[in-house]
Amino acid sequence: MKTTYPDCCRRYMRGRLPYSAIEGYSVQTDTEMCPISAIIFHTKKGKACANPALKWVIDAIDRIRKKAQKIHQRSSQLQM
Repeated sequence: MKTTYPDCCRRYMRGRLPYSAIEGYSVQTDTEMCPISAIIFHTKKGKACANPALKWVIDAIDRIRKKAQKIHQRSSQLQM
């Protein structure tokens, strides 16, 4: 019997989040403590558990990463 951690995603959200609502994300892997692998999107209203295999989820993560990369490049140039 698995004992689950209270902050784990146990099921995926239905529908999709607008990109503008997403402030960040974290990754949950299927472990002894958490029953499913999920992308946890962080929003002003809380967290939303999404299926990591869905195209909109992958696209949102790519947009977040690209935005972070641009910010990192700009800050690196300013330090030179």
